[in-house]
Amino acid sequence: MTRRIIQDVVFPSKRTTKEEVKQSSPEPVLPARPPNERGQATHDFAAQAGDFLPRLVKKQEGGELNSSAWIKNTNNTSSKSPRMVLWVVATVVFVGMLGVVLSTFFSGATVKIVPLNKTVSLAIDFTARENAADLPAETEASTGKGIVSYQKIPLPLEEKSEDIPTTVEKKITRKASGKIKIFNEYSTVSQRLIKNTRFESASGKIYRIDNSIVVPGMSTLGGKSIPGSIEVTVYGDAPGEEYNSSATDFTIPGFKGDPRYAKFYARSQTPLEGGFSGTIKVPSPEDQKSAVLRLKEALRSDLIKKARAQIPEGFILYDNAIFIVFDDLEAINTQNPAHITVKGSLYGIMFNKGALSKFIAEETIDPYDGNPVLVRNLADLELKPKNEVLDPANLKDVLFSISGEAVVVWNVDTEKLKNELAGVSKSDGFKNIITKYASIWRAEAVVRPFWKMDFPQNSEKITIEETLK
Repeated sequence: MTRRIIQDVVFPSKRTTKEEVKQSSPEPVLPARPPNERGQATHDFAAQAGDFLPRLVKKQEGGELNSSAWIKNTNNTSSKSPRMVLWVVATVVFVGMLGVVLSTFFSGATVKIVPLNKTVSLAIDFTARENAADLPAETEASTGKGIVSYQKIPLPLEEKSEDIPTTVEKKITRKASGKIKIFNEYSTVSQRLIKNTRFESASGKIYRIDNSIVVPGMSTLGGKSIPGSIEVTVYGDAPGEEYNSSATDFTIPGFKGDPRYAKFYARSQTPLEGGFSGTIKVPSPEDQKSAVLRLKEALRSDLIKKARAQIPEGFILYDNAIFIVFDDLEAINTQNPAHITVKGSLYGIMFNKGALSKFIAEETIDPYDGNPVLVRNLADLELKPKNEVLDPANLKDVLFSISGEAVVVWNVDTEKLKNELAGVSKSDGFKNIITKYASIWRAEAVVRPFWKMDFPQNSEKITIEETLK
């Protein structure tokens, strides 16, 4: 590629003074003095007053010169000459001071650069690996090409709720439930309790667990024995409101007649509630489904907004690299079907822009010089997972495809460039510095005021404007 450098060169203007003297008759030519410091000739207007007289006074009466008028005019000229000199000197001083002020306070420079750039078409598959850049060099090398490091954005479980109208009558039966804690003061050995193990409340009601559990054995802390314990949910033995109860204590009927009966027991951690049997009004299945979808969309929007607010400078998060897991099992509460609650967590995969840009350049530009680049339109490229992501919470490697028209631009250290340009000439100095930057395709400079031949000494007065055209 041929690189082009344009510089703004200001040539001194040429001034030509022309003087035309129209005379009705030939006049004596006064002898000229040598040129002054400005290269302008001056004349001795005091010499030969008689010869100079006709050029000042043209007033005649009856064809003869009026001597009284001549005297009057020469006197006025003599009195005004010192004043005119003062005005000329003052003007010159003012113009000089104005030039100094303009040079000092209005000086500056604008450098327009076109960095090296290339537009490429891409359709690439690659593996995104969490924190791959932090792996040891030998590990990363063994994985081969086609790997781009990513960082994860995890957002904890959040929820949205909504109450919907109850329009359908339905006969329902529901068991009361609540949390209890089971204690083992019998042995240091753990005790397994099978599914449907019975727990009897102080009022004689029976409740059961719906899964097998293991109660930990006893332990010792500071010379004292600490019972093993575990918290579980128990359900009424039958549907109905009679199983609803405030907090209470429980025994295990299956241990009756065994020493364990007195050493295994349970205590409520929450009230036992929700038991019901009868006809109630509930929302229609359609209304419940619509509410769940509406809440999911609202929660998705909130989670994505929060995730994007966490993106650090220099990173990008694609929509198709955002995975949200909803807890559908808890959306409709069987104890209160009119209250819909949707819960969800977000897991996002974000890429370092520089790392992803370099990967694209390596895959599409031949030869690529290895210098830092940035794909200016990363957000316009399409990124998609190649496989379904089933467990976003435990992501490690994810296979993606990325496609589109990428504008790859070589990076230019503009701060370094400004510092190097400070104080150099805008002709040869500018050219010599620009040619050192392999990442600059073309450059041109304008220095203010126009008569200044050097860049400002203060780099802050130099502006770098970057364009791709």
